[in-house]
Amino acid sequence: QQQQPPQGSGSSKFLSERGLLLAIVGFTYLFMISWQFSQFVLLLQFVSVVATYVLGYASARHVLVLAACHFAACMAVVVTSMGNAMLLTSMLQTMIAGVFVVLPLTASTSMSNSLFGRIIQAVGIIGVMGAVKFGLSFFVEDDGHIFKILKAKLFNFEDFMTYLYLCGPTYRAMEFEAIGSASSAYMLQAYVVVFVIIVAKILRDLFSGSSSRRRPDLVFHTIQSFFFVGLAISIRRLSNVGAPAMAMVAGLVCSGSLVDQAFQLFKKSPSRTVRWIVTGALAAVLLSMVVGTENCSNIVTDLRYAKPTTHKDLKTLHLMEFLNTSTPTDAIISGDPVLSSMIKLTTGRRITMHPHAENKFIRNKQHELFQMYNRVPEEEVYATMKKWDSDYLVVSYGPCDVRCREGQTMDYVANCADADGKLGRGRPELEPFCKLCRDPNNLKLFRVVYNDPPFMVLKL
Repeated sequence: QQQQPPQGSGSSKFLSERGLLLAIVGFTYLFMISWQFSQFVLLLQFVSVVATYVLGYASARHVLVLAACHFAACMAVVVTSMGNAMLLTSMLQTMIAGVFVVLPLTASTSMSNSLFGRIIQAVGIIGVMGAVKFGLSFFVEDDGHIFKILKAKLFNFEDFMTYLYLCGPTYRAMEFEAIGSASSAYMLQAYVVVFVIIVAKILRDLFSGSSSRRRPDLVFHTIQSFFFVGLAISIRRLSNVGAPAMAMVAGLVCSGSLVDQAFQLFKKSPSRTVRWIVTGALAAVLLSMVVGTENCSNIVTDLRYAKPTTHKDLKTLHLMEFLNTSTPTDAIISGDPVLSSMIKLTTGRRITMHPHAENKFIRNKQHELFQMYNRVPEEEVYATMKKWDSDYLVVSYGPCDVRCREGQTMDYVANCADADGKLGRGRPELEPFCKLCRDPNNLKLFRVVYNDPPFMVLKL
């Protein structure tokens, strides 16, 4: 005889679920509002949710509810950021549109009851996503540079923005040494053990024909970590996403949940005593191995001693002090993107070079302002600065002297085509302006008001 549920349990369950969903919306909003590239991480996270559904560990309702949470958070970010078209038309939003179209339309069918049917649904979601994104590309090209960076990684393609991103190591593939550091701390080995056990569990569940799918959380996090680690390997800057995801899954090697899954592969069920003994032994062995590694001693050293201030840090500090004390508060300053962000945050002065290429207009404007690193005459640089109402031009030796991995200099990069296919105005017979201006005698339209290498400040 079934026990009657206590009065109010349905209401409390509804409130707890609603509170959980509000928390998801809130944390997703905070993540998106604080990082420009969060949409790509959230896209992979949502792909992991759909993959968990396709494998039968989540229901269509789970996917639809989480899609609604992501959509609500995204729209809140669009509103509070005064209309972010790049986010509004992102791949995350188009995939959510695909989910809202495909899953409700197929709800009355039996497609969600079989693996093949769910795969068809996933293909439909991708199809709607691609169609919506293709249609939007005729009106909005705010994230066009992202696809060009992917194109440059896969094919022999180059333009100004892709070279600007791929010139340094930040957006290139991770080096083998970085992967080796994860191995030396035994995180990679632990991750592989957990990954193999979870994949074996998924395959056992699929081929056994069992309709019961237990521990969807383990499956979801394993799939998500696989995508995040792949993203980190392909783009070095996103290792701050891949490493925690790998560490979280690797930590399961010392959990009772994984011990249960491992025993169930052999159709065994461990007792509570065996479970605690195996878990404790694994934790003790792994901890003793990690403590003895060089990485652990490096972490302790980093926590104990503050990072020393470098010569370059002091030079940057002196530059900011000069701009704070020697330029009008309403001055407009031009410089490279990294330096411009420092100037904006440190001095409050207005800048012409937006640190992030959030839309096509900004990308073309960056290309135009970057002509100060190209082989162009002083008159052209001056005309460009006047066009954007600049009062001061800050020239950094870093971008001027840098060489890309393939050996190209910044004048080559500045001479590449912009988003509209318009090439730079470089002349091979001229010296790059950023080097020409190092001798004040070469300047007629600018006046040097600050000169402390590697920085110069020119007043128009």
